[in-house]
Amino acid sequence: MFFYGIKKTKYKQSRISGIHQRATKTNPIFYVDKDGEKILIHYQDKDGNNKSYEYGSKQQVPDDEFVQNTILAIEHLRKSDIGSGIVDLIASSTTKNLNIIKTNSVENFHFKPVIKDLNGNMIPKGNSVDDANNVMINEGTIKFNPNKSIEFNTANGTKSISPATALSHELGHAFSAFFATFSFVTGLNTPDATFVNQQERFTTEQIENKIAEFFMEGIRTDRSGSEIETIGPTTNQKVVTSDSQLNQGTPVELEN
Repeated sequence: MFFYGIKKTKYKQSRISGIHQRATKTNPIFYVDKDGEKILIHYQDKDGNNKSYEYGSKQQVPDDEFVQNTILAIEHLRKSDIGSGIVDLIASSTTKNLNIIKTNSVENFHFKPVIKDLNGNMIPKGNSVDDANNVMINEGTIKFNPNKSIEFNTANGTKSISPATALSHELGHAFSAFFATFSFVTGLNTPDATFVNQQERFTTEQIENKIAEFFMEGIRTDRSGSEIETIGPTTNQKVVTSDSQLNQGTPVELEN
């Protein structure tokens, strides 16, 4: 099994099968950050100023639909052991910074890591990272929309996942990048006939699909799908309009 070297990290919880010791599942907004930025949800205020809300902090939640719905999606994921393990470990880290920004299309759902060498120098985009032992990833950005997701064909008909479950896919990439960097990088560089690369296969099969199964949603066996708009961030029930009844959705492939 391609385990992605999670055993090489010092984090016992990084096996993504349990609940992090700082998790407080009964508290919908838990406070874990004492000394730095962890999960930042970015938005614009009513005056057009760029702002950010730190998830899990004592900050007042802003009156912003994207921020509020993204929080709902994250808290929904924490109902599962895998979701809570991933979210709580990232949120309670003192060294990892994860940004979440809004995108208009599910086709743009994406985790972009900031890859540096061990001296802290940026590795330019497009450069092949051949020596996975000599890089570090402490920051990255997820593009997300809490009202968009995908539906896809299966042997049992057309299925779909919620925006929250789609977010779990990108959080899974972030988790691997932060806490199993060697395996994340080597996985990206290991081709896979069905999932493009082994990191994509691992994230789909071991994170997204397990969370989808927990919430009784569709299980993907490849990267294909069509964009849908859902009635909320935690459901795969799509908005039905006269246009959507005529349209089968826009074909997309979720990015790494």
